[in-house]
Amino acid sequence: MRPLKSAIAENINCLNGIRHSEISMHFVYILISLKDKKFYVGMTGNLKERLKQHYEGVVFSTRSRRPLKLIGYEVYFEKHE
Repeated sequence: MRPLKSAIAENINCLNGIRHSEISMHFVYILISLKDKKFYVGMTGNLKERLKQHYEGVVFSTRSRRPLKLIGYEVYFEKHE
């Protein structure tokens, strides 16, 4: 994965003249289960809320694998990147 600073630097020119409300951000993230040491890769438009759901056990696919730790994420301005 690219470092976050690199992803932001590459896309910073896209932000010139665009209002914040017009920006759609997409996150690809990787969690590791501290229980079974396996990875989970997900995608969301709201990373903070999605992580909260994982940590609280709301997400079926990671519920039994808690505790989880975020090990990385990337930010995209277009979903198809």
